[in-house]
Amino acid sequence: MTSLALPRIVLATGNPSKLRLMQAITDGLAQSVLPSELAKRPDVSESGSTVQENALLKAAAYFDCSGIPALAGDSGLLLLDIPPNSPEQPGTLIRRTVHGENTTDEEMLAYYMALAHRHGGRLRAAYQNALCLYAGSDCYWMYLETPEACARNAFYLVDRPCALRRPGWPLDSLAVGIHTGRYFLEENQSAQSSASALAGSAQAYRPWLASALRALGYAPDTEDTAAYL
Repeated sequence: MTSLALPRIVLATGNPSKLRLMQAITDGLAQSVLPSELAKRPDVSESGSTVQENALLKAAAYFDCSGIPALAGDSGLLLLDIPPNSPEQPGTLIRRTVHGENTTDEEMLAYYMALAHRHGGRLRAAYQNALCLYAGSDCYWMYLETPEACARNAFYLVDRPCALRRPGWPLDSLAVGIHTGRYFLEENQSAQSSASALAGSAQAYRPWLASALRALGYAPDTEDTAAYL
């Protein structure tokens, strides 16, 4: 059986934690091109009003800069105990609502700790994630988490952080399991950086990426397809 060469995909993110997740998503499906390998990296203005729009903006910018299909993602944060139209809802502005694009992880922690404190010390929260594989203005594919999937993964955002940190994803230090009452990072301390943990997180996105790659013209062997679907 003859296998086709894996396509090259630029991983369009400067977030170190998101980069590791994207590497796990593309593992065995594509050759990952890191942002650091590009001669030039784009300056992306995440001006979209939805996670899909921001994922598309980032993927398009990296494609235009490199000429290589680009994979980008964006996340929105929904605070379930606050009205949807409240100005306290971060939505797509999870980091930028604090001090703009240059907000540090510690500044984010301080802001969301204060927000949770104003609401009794904890808020139910959920992320909605989107991914975009972009290879041209009329050649892109989008993945968006359903509201049901978001609600299943709800957690408490609390006003006191645990001692552990995840660079690029500082709010993980404030995330507490609704059913366990334990910090996610402490509960999974031994597994957070392991390949198996990343593979588990990536699995939900891999069937979508495999389908998008086939639409792009990459047709993996049947046996390989079964392995990652």
